[in-house]
Amino acid sequence: MPTVMDIERLKRGGIAFQWDPSLDQIYIVIPRGGDAKDVRFFRAPNAMPGHTINAFDDGGKLYLDLPVALDNVFWFFPDKDGKFPPPGSFGTEITRWCFDMNDRNSKAVPSVLSRMAAEFPHADDRYMATLAAAAAAPVLQWRPAGDFDAAKIGLAPPLAVLTLDGQRLAFGAVSATGPQCYVQAGGRVALVSLRFMPRAAQQRQVELR
Repeated sequence: MPTVMDIERLKRGGIAFQWDPSLDQIYIVIPRGGDAKDVRFFRAPNAMPGHTINAFDDGGKLYLDLPVALDNVFWFFPDKDGKFPPPGSFGTEITRWCFDMNDRNSKAVPSVLSRMAAEFPHADDRYMATLAAAAAAPVLQWRPAGDFDAAKIGLAPPLAVLTLDGQRLAFGAVSATGPQCYVQAGGRVALVSLRFMPRAAQQRQVELR
């Protein structure tokens, strides 16, 4: 965040923090189990990153989701001339940063997910509970994946895929024996209750009375 502290400014009676529009954002990635030589510094154009929504890694690439304000949000920490942007004069972008840890020369690559003004975001607890339930679903039966023709049980391609902590769960068709669906995890296929099948965001649930 390009809001900096200067001990000499403090000695002169100045403010603790000051916005500096000439500075980049800097994202520091410290690999788990790594040491000092593995730390990466990724620079991005001047803006104000907010609080983290989520982060995950996939194939050596680290993804970070967070809101990024396009100017100084902290009017109480103006620049060196005492200036700050008027409220409402700039926007916020919900940004997904990609940091490629496989390439030592790579740069931070942003993708804008939304331009909705947001801060202190968090995942919707209703959906988190649904995902947790799917991950902990009781298994009725395990079988080796080789026992099935994946296309015939809806796993080639799967109807839905859920990845939790690096474990890929592929959801297939409804079984002929009852309200269960096929779920592949690694080299095995499980039968689980159909109620744990992930639902599309636009899919409606109708309560019958």
